[in-house]
Amino acid sequence: MAHWAYDAFFYHIYPFGFCGAPFENDFCSPPEPRLEQLYPWIDHLKQLGVNALYLGPLFESTSHGYDTADYFQVDRRLGSNKTLTDLSTRLHQKGIRLVSGARLQQAQPL
Repeated sequence: MAHWAYDAFFYHIYPFGFCGAPFENDFCSPPEPRLEQLYPWIDHLKQLGVNALYLGPLFESTSHGYDTADYFQVDRRLGSNKTLTDLSTRLHQKGIRLVSGARLQQAQPL
């Protein structure tokens, strides 16, 4: 049996740009759930035939996301680990897998 990824139609979203996150992280502001801006696009992705979303970078970083400061926390400019977990749940409800590289605290597969 082939692995699901061999038949997956992936779509990549760079969340800092897509969600309009500020370029610099002050590391003290409360999380802003900008990842929720993806919700209205889920049906569109499904209509395109997307069944796997690559979302990244996501980790807490200083600026553009590729300068990771904490591999266990979603960048506060995008939300929190819960924001990502909720997005993952919505995507799964539509049959779209999420590939993010984030290690969520809850025992829930992406």
